[in-house]
Amino acid sequence: MRLYGGECGIDDDGNGLEKVSLGLGLGERGERRSPLLESCWYVTLQSHRVVSAYGSCYYLYFIFHLMQTSIDIFYLCDMFTEEQNELVESAAEMLYGLIHVRYILTSKGMAAMLEKYKNYDFGRCPRVYCSGQPCLPVGQSDIPRSSTVKIYCPKCDDIYYPRSKYQGNIDGAYFGTTFPHLFLMTYGHLKPQKPTQNYVPRVFGFKIHRT
Repeated sequence: MRLYGGECGIDDDGNGLEKVSLGLGLGERGERRSPLLESCWYVTLQSHRVVSAYGSCYYLYFIFHLMQTSIDIFYLCDMFTEEQNELVESAAEMLYGLIHVRYILTSKGMAAMLEKYKNYDFGRCPRVYCSGQPCLPVGQSDIPRSSTVKIYCPKCDDIYYPRSKYQGNIDGAYFGTTFPHLFLMTYGHLKPQKPTQNYVPRVFGFKIHRT
């Protein structure tokens, strides 16, 4: 994928980056990796297919392109200690996530997430009577580092932990509380009917009286 003469290393399937070499108008040294842009690599690994990488990486590039800063962000990392680099990488991941949560609410972002939804990339509802209903990612809070991402089932209107431990480690704020509901409002034909069956506890064939 080429971005205004730069290269973002994401293939058409959204697989992981091999390199980040974006020419951001910062001189001849655009081949070095920046910790701010390496977050693209982190979230586009196979274990993080839940993230819509293509558009968010484009947004990240566009922001730096508009900044026109004279500070060479690619080489600031050479001045940092290992501990400071970890802080920069953590902040870079959060920056990417906050860009991502806004991107998926745009028309292009919704379209990208629609393809993932159709491919069951977000998983299926574990509830038996939902019959394998595909789910959508959702955050329990819009504040970063409050909770990890969950999956929302539009059939039973409940949320669950993702089955993938890798997806379960992603910050829920990178998807936010709005996305799945706006998604279903945008693509109303995908909203399923509510389940008509509920589990009934029984002992020796007799229903348990609810007290």
